[in-house]
Amino acid sequence: MDVEFHYHITYILARKAGFNPDDAAVIAYAAEYTDDNNDKYKVSLPDNGEYRNYISQTLNISWPKNKLVRIYTCFHFPAGDFLDHRPARRADGALHLFNTTPNSPHARAMFDEALASKNLYRIGIAAHGYADSWAHQNFIGFRHAFGRGKGLLAWVTPTIGHADFRSQPDRINLRWQDRRLLKPNQTCRNKERFLEAAQKIFLAFANHKGLDKPNESWKQLRDDLSQAIAEECTSAKASLRGRPHRLAAYRRLCPEIPEYDSRAWLNKALVPLTSPWRRIGDWLWRKCAALPGLGPFLKAYWPQALRVRRFRSRPGFEKSHWHQFQDAVKAHQRFMKELQVERYEQLGDELREVF
Repeated sequence: MDVEFHYHITYILARKAGFNPDDAAVIAYAAEYTDDNNDKYKVSLPDNGEYRNYISQTLNISWPKNKLVRIYTCFHFPAGDFLDHRPARRADGALHLFNTTPNSPHARAMFDEALASKNLYRIGIAAHGYADSWAHQNFIGFRHAFGRGKGLLAWVTPTIGHADFRSQPDRINLRWQDRRLLKPNQTCRNKERFLEAAQKIFLAFANHKGLDKPNESWKQLRDDLSQAIAEECTSAKASLRGRPHRLAAYRRLCPEIPEYDSRAWLNKALVPLTSPWRRIGDWLWRKCAALPGLGPFLKAYWPQALRVRRFRSRPGFEKSHWHQFQDAVKAHQRFMKELQVERYEQLGDELREVF
């Protein structure tokens, strides 16, 4: 999934379930920022101490397996119910301990734990991973032949996550083919998957807030979301072209949705310690990294993307959204490590130092 679900629809689900506008905005921002939190920072503190963040996403899929496991399986590809999930059955009969399946016990435990914590940032982070259990079903979060697609591009692309299938699993109204699976599950209908994810998230939010008759509320909301998502399409480009219309439809459902700015929390918490020329370079690099197609490549492999950025904390840093989000990322990762530790141990000696 991308910003369309993780931010806009997550905000709608939270508001309709009973969260106030400010809390819904934090949950939705944290859900999307889980994808955008992909830079390492060193933050100088007033007491001469230092704070370091922990990234929850990386576009550099050439990293060693242990680094990818630590990020992807905790935040984007939770280990699924690989033995008892019919849509995951493959033509080659392959199974994997870390195959992602929708609404799996690990995914539910992750989301339930976050809701129980009442920490809005953790709720947003867990909502991201929980939703991804639908979008990323039948893929695993590190390099493995299990995720290999068909065709020339699949042999050129590193087989990590759904890289061989490009962005197809993340487009909200795309219908595409996964020929690794047994029929009739080869045709993947993202709209149906995403609406099912939205239902589970909404009902969990509603129960958390004590909303009266949540199932009845969902029926109307499902119709509204279905109309907003509009018709299915078979082209990722067509899906992107239709995004402005869908975003406008989401805003009609919740006119108060704030605009998403991936640097907003960061800029309010930190002051860069780089030279003006380096800041200009960073600004130009971010503009290039936003270009479709070229952006992810630059983000992943341009040397500037790999360096640790240095900042100074602003007053009130510890209570800032950015700091609280980073603490929630670390708490979420610790929980997922313990939840999945038995499966990590079965991956072999090469992952002994994952955490």
